This record gives sequence, structure tokens and C-alpha cells, in this order.
Amino acid sequence: MGLLKKIKRKAKPIQTVGSITNKFILIDKLKHQKMLETGDSGVFYTYLDILKINKDPSNFLKNLYVYGRNTGLLKQGEVLQVRDMDDSVLLASIQADKITLHY
Repeated sequence: MGLLKKIKRKAKPIQTVGSITNKFILIDKLKHQKMLETGDSGVFYTYLDILKINKDPSNFLKNLYVYGRNTGLLKQGEVLQVRDMDDSVLLASIQADKITLHY
């Protein structure tokens, strides 16, 4: 019975270059619409509603971290802080796979 379960298990989807590119395009659209601001100091500014709209906010935050690392806004091992645009309250901090939500 255990072998049959292993055979029926679905494989996890592999991220393609196109799916990663689409995530970067989404982040660029947010920047263009002034819903996300990035800086060289490891601090991104956005609205709390943007985080709450997502089904899985931690996934969105991981994408922001990957975006920051790939665009050179974050150095290796640096912590990304996501703050509210209105009052600069810390919403989340991300370092590699460790995400801490503060809201």
C-alpha cells in the first residue's frame, strides 16, 4: 500500500525562467504604480494591504527578497526590511528563508 501512495504522489512544479520573469515583472509594475519603493539600504516600502491581499504573504515576501538579491539592492546575508509607506512601521523582515512578520 505504501508503494502505491508513492506512485500516485504528484510531483512539485519546477519554476521556469518564465515564471520567475513574471514575478519580476509584477514587482516592477508595483514599483511603477507607486505601490512599492525600493532602496539601496535594504529597506522596501509598501502598503500593508498589498501584503494582506496575497493568499500567502510569505511567498510574496520571498519573491521580494529574491528580487532584491538579483537586482543588487541587497548583499548576501543582508536582512530585507519591509516597511509601511505611510508611517514607516516595520511590517516584515526577511533573511534568506527566515521570514518574520511584524503586523
